[in-house]
Amino acid sequence: MATSLRRPSFSSGPSSSPDADDEGVRSTCEDASICKRFAVSIGYWHDPYLQHFVRLSKERKAPEINRGYFARVHGIRQLIKAFLQKTECQCQIINLGAGMDTAFWTLKVCTDFFRVFYQVSHVAVMGMCISPDFSRCTPR
Repeated sequence: MATSLRRPSFSSGPSSSPDADDEGVRSTCEDASICKRFAVSIGYWHDPYLQHFVRLSKERKAPEINRGYFARVHGIRQLIKAFLQKTECQCQIINLGAGMDTAFWTLKVCTDFFRVFYQVSHVAVMGMCISPDFSRCTPR
């Protein structure tokens, strides 16, 4: 049985527009952020900043989804904390594919531990993350 191997295309072909490619990135980011917001709303973890980026969905998410996002968020927070301790806070943090991640805001309000924090994401996603006013937020 013969199989055909095709190389993946990393450029937009004639049938794919940049807007269509951007929409896929935006919708993936929005879906992940809505799932995180739901998990926060039912108490999996505390994040006073997420509400400024993402609307609360009325659709319930499966417990496996909530637990998965909790594990990811908790794991990343623990890695950042360990990294800051190991470097004695003399470091830069680069968050690739940041989406609507709130790690920067959590660190900014709770600590003065890092020198530079970069959030890198798709331009269509970063456009949705205009700096909101967090003066009403109270960190835990």
